[in-house]
Amino acid sequence: MKSIKSCLIKLVLCLLALSYCFYASPNQVTFDIVAISLLSCRYFAILCIEFLYARLDRINYLAS
Repeated sequence: MKSIKSCLIKLVLCLLALSYCFYASPNQVTFDIVAISLLSCRYFAILCIEFLYARLDRINYLAS
């Protein structure tokens, strides 16, 4: 449970950083900044989803 909270916190921070990027300088945001931000957010999202599936599989395995 602790690792999923950590993963979700990182994802939220990543999304906040991305939104700040757009808010702070809407005319100066380059494609590179957006691409790197989206890829890092995607990376954390994939980790969270994989962790949840692994956890659910384990719970289903133990229940049966």
